Amino acid sequence: MDKAKRIAVVILLFLLTRSPVFAAPELLFLENFNKVVAKGVTPGGDVLFLSTSRERIDWTPRVVSLLDFAQSNQNGLAYLNNVSIVDPSIWAAVDLSAGGFAVASPSNQYQAAVVQESGLLAGSEFVYVGERLDLVVLRGNNAWHARAHDGGAADRGAAQDGQVAIAYDALERVYPSVGFAVYGSPQNGDLLIGIDADQMVYFTMTVTGIGGEEK
Repeated sequence: MDKAKRIAVVILLFLLTRSPVFAAPELLFLENFNKVVAKGVTPGGDVLFLSTSRERIDWTPRVVSLLDFAQSNQNGLAYLNNVSIVDPSIWAAVDLSAGGFAVASPSNQYQAAVVQESGLLAGSEFVYVGERLDLVVLRGNNAWHARAHDGGAADRGAAQDGQVAIAYDALERVYPSVGFAVYGSPQNGDLLIGIDADQMVYFTMTVTGIGGEEK
């Protein structure tokens, strides 16, 4: 085999064995039409939408959360229709076919929080320092969800202690809708997306430290 062919084979093997790089979709807010659009997703694939907002309903401040799905068209656009787009709010969209995701806010009133894997994964539960957490966990094309606030029924122990604890086995599988699969416990490669509507912050994390030191 000549040198040129050897180089071509090496390049081909590299392309076949390297980890895939997923393109990140883009979130668009069409407020006049009550639509949120995920742009640049897999044509014909399903997209998960997650949002939390702070609103006043009947003059009472409330946190409103949404978890929904939409199928993209052949142009790679997934439309979530008939939704209320308010500020402040944080939105996330996940391309369930390719794994890409985006987080955005209609007026950019949000910040990324610094969350360490070693602190979030605690024994048999997720522990988040804050008053409220909307959490989506993705593994392959499977998705689980949990929503809890400090001292609430979904907060393990229900103690008002400035943090939220969500038991691994309390996560609800939300995709695919057919069948049943218990989350069990975190695995390397799991993607976590969390939104805290009280502080208007979010975090994303890919688990890497199971079975060894956190990377």
